[in-house]
Amino acid sequence: MNRRCWLSSLFRFARAVGAAGLAGGLLLGTAAAQDIKFFRIGTGGTAGTYYPVGGLLANAISSPPGSRACNDGGSCGVPGLVASAVASNGSVANINAIAGGTMESGFTQSDVAYWAYTGTGVYEGKPKVPGLRLIANLYPESVHLVARKGANIRGVADLRGKRVSLDEPGSGTLVDARIIMGAFGITEKDIRAEYLKPNQAGDKLRDGGLDAFFFVGGYPAGAIAELAASEELFGSPDAALDAVTLLPERLEGLKLNEGLAMGRVVMHQPRVTIRQMVAEDPVRERARLETAVERMHSAIDALLARADLGEAGEHREILETYRMFAEDRGWFGRIGDAINAGLTAEAAVQRVQDDTRARMQQVSDPYLRERLADLEDLGNRLLRHLIGDRTAAQAGGLPEDTVLVARAMGPAELLDYDRARLRAVVLEEGSPTAHVAIVARALGIPMVGRVKDIQARTAP
Repeated sequence: MNRRCWLSSLFRFARAVGAAGLAGGLLLGTAAAQDIKFFRIGTGGTAGTYYPVGGLLANAISSPPGSRACNDGGSCGVPGLVASAVASNGSVANINAIAGGTMESGFTQSDVAYWAYTGTGVYEGKPKVPGLRLIANLYPESVHLVARKGANIRGVADLRGKRVSLDEPGSGTLVDARIIMGAFGITEKDIRAEYLKPNQAGDKLRDGGLDAFFFVGGYPAGAIAELAASEELFGSPDAALDAVTLLPERLEGLKLNEGLAMGRVVMHQPRVTIRQMVAEDPVRERARLETAVERMHSAIDALLARADLGEAGEHREILETYRMFAEDRGWFGRIGDAINAGLTAEAAVQRVQDDTRARMQQVSDPYLRERLADLEDLGNRLLRHLIGDRTAAQAGGLPEDTVLVARAMGPAELLDYDRARLRAVVLEEGSPTAHVAIVARALGIPMVGRVKDIQARTAP
């Protein structure tokens, strides 16, 4: 099962370009002391997380004319600024208000902000909001699915036929609830949908008029904590709620190429399983090797001929060097010696690959060690031509929003993937000078490296 990998999973505080002059004054403190300027912050329902946090921010940045000076115990905000937290329906409503000029700023979930900026997701077919800008990442949010004790709900699939609140129209919760239910083949027609604020939904659940409700917000959420304390939720405060709670996870790494992306994880699995080690006919194995090498060279030439690579640049030199590696007589000579020793062509390639890996791992120079990914790529590529195996890139059927996850990659492996479907790459290894990172920058593909245990943490 593919999972979403969020290269930017934090909560967003956004503003429109039209408010740039005001926000610049807010951040830099350039407003005249006696000039009154108003700054509205769109939040959410009063029972959610957005509203109280918005109120705190408004108090922190405000300093109305006539206020005591900061040094005298007064406000330390922007001179002349009056900021106010405004209750709203949530993320989508805030972005629409910013775009329409009725709000200077607002809270929004990162996914909703991304869709608005790119014209995708819930903004598909609608005008983009290219003037949207981010002021700060405030905190991670959790997607809660709160179920009533006795409603027989142990997971999303059990919502079918139940009374479920999806939050108000214009909220980010409603957007995410539809996406989550859709992953389980459930639409609003399959449930008895209601559209209530979180506090109203909590009250109705407590009274037995609702079976479950969705809520997206910072953890812990007061309304949910109260329900848990009264044991109105599924189970008791000590019961495991993992089955009905979807929690985001923040993973950190090293930026190899900047960018923002959302998508579904596809595991890059270059390793090939070899089923036969010993050969009876070395002559036949050498012929198979020569045929596979010719096919590999042709495939590499086709990759290098791609129009989107350009004619010059560091990335082009890297790929030409990769092509030279693929013609190294010493490499093929060692493979041939292993075949003469009685191994199949596949087993011979694997032995030389293992020997090379062992030697390269003893090298202290980090630049030379990074070339191991290039050599691993060549070995795996030759093995696939021998066996006739295909990578995830070649098998087809990639999601349109692919986020590729791998331990490491060579530069040519990145070219195997359809650029129109590839949104980003996340690696367990890698550095800014790695060849695959240089090619990613040339192609404009966001890339993060050195994300610990990313494969294990995102594996199906």
